[in-house]
Amino acid sequence: MRKYKVTTVLRVPSNGRKWIVTREFNGLSHYENWVNKMDDTGYGYDESFVTHDSGAPFSEGDDYYTIEDGEVIESCWDDISLIEFNKDPSKNQYFITKGDALEHIKIFGTKK
Repeated sequence: MRKYKVTTVLRVPSNGRKWIVTREFNGLSHYENWVNKMDDTGYGYDESFVTHDSGAPFSEGDDYYTIEDGEVIESCWDDISLIEFNKDPSKNQYFITKGDALEHIKIFGTKK
């Protein structure tokens, strides 16, 4: 069975903001079941895309944001980012925009 790493953009029910989640799925039916579960809990499906060949959520040179010690940190994806990501993909939550990271802090606080 082929594994897929998929990034999905969902809408938070309370405010309509985006929630970006990257997960690995054991086949497309596993992914579809997860999307249906999110839909059943009120999260609105916005879009999905399979991550890059490396399995990482970004390509070299892409800007991205993380939350570290309660601060939004801007970074540029490079070889070191990929090494750190491959060590533990769930260690950080990645954001496409600074606004998304700030909204995450506003809604969920600074804890992971």
